[in-house]
Amino acid sequence: MKTSTVLIAVAGVVLSNLQGAAAGCYTSGDTWHSVSDARATALDYCRGGLFKDYFSPGQTKSACRNTGGGRLRMDFQVQNLNTKNGFYLNPQDCYQGLLNEIEGCSMGGDTSNSASLWRFRSNPNSGGC
Repeated sequence: MKTSTVLIAVAGVVLSNLQGAAAGCYTSGDTWHSVSDARATALDYCRGGLFKDYFSPGQTKSACRNTGGGRLRMDFQVQNLNTKNGFYLNPQDCYQGLLNEIEGCSMGGDTSNSASLWRFRSNPNSGGC
């Protein structure tokens, strides 16, 4: 039983590496003041805000929103990893990319996926924008 569990875990790591994904939760810093506010902000930026527009080759877009009465902020970043072609980012893919670090990482995180050619970063911080 233990051998099969180890083999399944190793297979999962190998498959994720083959897909070109690199993910990481931050291990220090501030935690999310409000996960629900972070979700709503990510949805706003992806569906109607800054991240819904065209991304030039290699372009990075960043956004910041104050929370907690202006004492805290939420930083979000999306990057087109393709340096030759520009793209429009599907709003649902954008939201899911930012949501991975909001819900999966208490201190935020950063995910790059060379297969889908996007990088997503969601990060709670102290101080206002």
